[in-house]
Amino acid sequence: MKLFYSTRSPFTRKVRLALAELDVADKVDLEPADVAFDRAPPPAVAAANPLGQLPTFVDDDGVAWFGSGVICEWLDRRFGGWLCPADPNLRVEWRRREALADGLAEKTLRRLVENGRGNTEGVASLEAAIWRSLEYVENLPCLGNDIDLGWLAVANALDYLDFRAGELDWRNRRPILARWQATLRERPSFSGTGFCVKPTVVPAEVQPCL
Repeated sequence: MKLFYSTRSPFTRKVRLALAELDVADKVDLEPADVAFDRAPPPAVAAANPLGQLPTFVDDDGVAWFGSGVICEWLDRRFGGWLCPADPNLRVEWRRREALADGLAEKTLRRLVENGRGNTEGVASLEAAIWRSLEYVENLPCLGNDIDLGWLAVANALDYLDFRAGELDWRNRRPILARWQATLRERPSFSGTGFCVKPTVVPAEVQPCL
């Protein structure tokens, strides 16, 4: 199995977290790939994924899967069964949290881009959405309960916020959420999967890589 990924992408990082949580990271070859809107994707990525986006996952049968949520669900069905609960009532809740987390990551990336363009109005709008999202998550009654893909995605998005917008210093305004994130960061899956490439003003992967 193979995962095309970038250490700058929150969506490939989400897949890597799932691999680690399911204890199958050693079964997957990691293939770094540089993907951006302004140039053609690497041939191997384009051959596997017609969208030319990350993450792209290729299973043992040569079948390609794309979309971080789809990949994580496939991995859970194959190797786990606990990360993505199938019960309808639980599923709709963790999917809702995952959607919010993915949106938060997208807003964070877009803020970086608009800041580089000097679009102060756009930055202000994006920051407002970021703060609303943080407030929403912090006030969820189930914060701190059992871990699932939705909660992993939230913690991942918060790490991405640190990576791309550390100057917002969100922990001072959301201390409960900050303590929760600190607890999750102690999980082994968060070690060695972080965002380790220094961000540029306008990142290379400016695209929706879900």
